Parts: sequence; C-alpha cells; structure tokens
Amino acid sequence: MSWLAESSGGGTSGATGEIRLLHVEDDEAFADLAATFLERDDRGAPIEVWTETDPRDAVDAIGDVDCVLSDHDMPGMNGLDLLGVVRDEHPNLPFVLLTGRGSEEIASDAISAGVTDYVRKDGSSDQFAVLANTIRNAVERRVARRDAELGERRLRRVVDALPECVLVKTLDGEYLLVNEAGAAHYDATPAELEGRNEREFLRDDLADRFRAEDREVVAAGEPLDVGEQRVRNPDGTERVEHVRKIPFETPTREDSSVLVVAGDVTGEVTRRNRVDEIAELLSDALAVHDGDDRVGSLVSAARDIAVADRVDSD
Repeated sequence: MSWLAESSGGGTSGATGEIRLLHVEDDEAFADLAATFLERDDRGAPIEVWTETDPRDAVDAIGDVDCVLSDHDMPGMNGLDLLGVVRDEHPNLPFVLLTGRGSEEIASDAISAGVTDYVRKDGSSDQFAVLANTIRNAVERRVARRDAELGERRLRRVVDALPECVLVKTLDGEYLLVNEAGAAHYDATPAELEGRNEREFLRDDLADRFRAEDREVVAAGEPLDVGEQRVRNPDGTERVEHVRKIPFETPTREDSSVLVVAGDVTGEVTRRNRVDEIAELLSDALAVHDGDDRVGSLVSAARDIAVADRVDSD
C-alpha cells in the first residue's frame, strides 16, 4: 500500500484561515439568512459566504473555494447534478448537501455520489450552528489529508534519492513504503512491492526472523542495530548489508510499523577480510624468521596500511 495520493481542486485557505464557502441556493431569502448566521458564527475558523442562486453559474466559481454548500431542490440542475459536476473536476473538494424532510433516498444517493456530508433543513436557527460545524469539520479533514499527502510526497522524493534500501512495513510484513534502491534488490519497482507481504519474496525462516526483530523493536520502542547480513541479489550474487530497524508511526494507520534502513557494505567487508588475510599471511611468513616484537609491528602496520587505503578509496 502506497501512502501517496494526489489531491486536486478547491481553494487553499482551509481551516487555518478563513474558509471560503460557495452556497448554491435558489431561495434568496434562505441564502441571505444562511450567510448572516454562518459569517457571524465565531466558534471556529471564520466563514466567508459566496452565494449563487443558479447552480449552472456556480460551476465556474467552484475552483476558488474551500467548500460547496448546495440545496438539493433547484430548477435546471439539482444538488445531485451539481455534485456530479464537482466530483468530475474536483474529486476532493468538500461538498455539503442540504436536503428536506423525508429525503432519505436523496441522502443515500448523495453518499453514493461522493458527498462529504449532508444536513437536513428544519427551519430552525439551530441548523446553522450544525451547518457551520459540518463545514469546518469537512474543510479541516481535507486540509489534514492534503498536508499528509504533501508530506508523503516529500518523503518519497527524499527516500528515492538515497542509495540505501529504505522500507516501512507492518508487523505482519506488509510493505507500506519501499524506495527505489530497496525495490531494485527484488528486481521490481516500489509500486510492485507496496501493499504486498515480504513472505512473498523471502524464505519462511528469514521472514520469521525479520518478524521477530520487528516485534522486538516495537516492544522496546527503541532502534535496533541488527548488524551485517548476507542477502542474495536477483542475479544470484550476494551482497552484505548493515541493517538498522526503527519504530515508526505512519500518519494514516493506527497499527505500529517498522522503518528499515539497509546499507550495502559489501565492499567494506571485502576490504576488511583482505586486511585480515594480509595480516595472517605476514604473520605466517615472518614468524619463522623472527620471534621478537617485529612480527607484531609488521602485522599492525599491514592492518594500518590497508585501513588507510580503504578510507582513501571511500
């Protein structure tokens, strides 16, 4: 499952500033009354009301507002028709429908068509307090969702630029996020892995071990340095990775997850092994000629030279 989703349409002021509301209502008296009550309501973000009495004229103004409030029973184009037009152009724009009494069927159709919420007209002044609360909640949810999506897209750009394998997974092994480097290890794309379970790609013993590590990380609430592990590449060769696991909370899920960062240290391990081999060869060769401290000094020097060579090459 990818976190990323595109948002589109609507204004940008949102719940942190003034909410721009387009009220589509053919009854001018009710429209004026609604505007008065909504703009006076001071229990949250201020609401600025723009009124259109003809729904066909309202279509052109939809892209400049944060929310649409529409009556249902209007000549020429009813509220459900307007909702369909809005959803075609602005699928995420909050849309609140006003319905009359006994309109359960209309409400059901509106929900199916993607209405954000609906409020029944009851002729009382209390309905405007309900309307104001409904409008603010709808806009706040959209702003929060949009902010989360923007953050997720920024995260995607960052992690895809990293050479290390980076992934986020649930405790059951479902991949929520996989970067380009991580997907390449499976000869796949991030989209092909996200939403799938690691058991589809790993041996059962490895999957069991990883799951135990993940649960240990979440239970402890602290990062776990797993250390080095050998992993087989798609072409059959092996690489050595240094793995670190960190408890992670995703913004869109309640269950715990784990962030895994695995850096390829194959070259470093190879150089380190070469240092040990050189030291061992020198020890064997020199020990037969000299029994004093020169052997140890030469071995140490060999190690230092090889380590310096490794640092320079990095």
